[in-house]
Amino acid sequence: DVQTQIIPGAEGDFEYHMKKDDLFVQEAFGTLYSDHFRLRAGRHKFYTGTGYAYNPIDLFNVKDPLDPSYETNGIDALLLTVDLPRQTQLQGLVRYNDRFSTSDYLARLKTHISGWDTALQYTHYLKERIDWEALNTEEALVEMMQGSSINDFTRKFYWHLFAAEFSGEVVGFGVYGEGGYVFIDKPNEIGTLEDAPKDHERLLLGIDRTFEFQLYFLVEYLRIGQGKTDSGDITLNDRMAFFN
Repeated sequence: DVQTQIIPGAEGDFEYHMKKDDLFVQEAFGTLYSDHFRLRAGRHKFYTGTGYAYNPIDLFNVKDPLDPSYETNGIDALLLTVDLPRQTQLQGLVRYNDRFSTSDYLARLKTHISGWDTALQYTHYLKERIDWEALNTEEALVEMMQGSSINDFTRKFYWHLFAAEFSGEVVGFGVYGEGGYVFIDKPNEIGTLEDAPKDHERLLLGIDRTFEFQLYFLVEYLRIGQGKTDSGDITLNDRMAFFN
């Protein structure tokens, strides 16, 4: 038997209760149409990028290739799509974050050029990180027992992602890719998360093909410039962020 002691008054920060009569809604939205634009409001699926296993330019969804359902959940957002000439669309999406009374948003321009689907986009995104190393101290224990919560150790990093994507075909092979660069605004109080606001590149390139004898072939290369290659550089914050 393994027993875990939770700081008095902090049980709610480490527990999640699901009642048997809870209802989970994956999508529920309404759409207003006209000849040249569509306005969608509610919980709906919206994702960007051309990769199959991962989409490094999609900050609203996280894919897990080990998940057999391989589905993304709907997000509560407002989406406006405007149809422009020459197979071009302009999209704007806003998602309200009620926890911090702020909004994440995206602007996207996509078009079709000479057999290639392409898109440019900008994403403004609030990335929350818990300062676990600051939380794992005697001083933090005293603060928690005096009424502080895990929210007092949560830092807010604002991401600005400029990205592009493409997909097409070359000599029978599907060729696709997506990539961009993130500029990160760090909070005034950063704690022990000094390496979190690292500006970095995000890139994916891939090829695929289905042969006549029904063999499907796919190869992808992914690079996240914020990653770490030396296990000695991995901190408690990194490990806990991965578990979360």
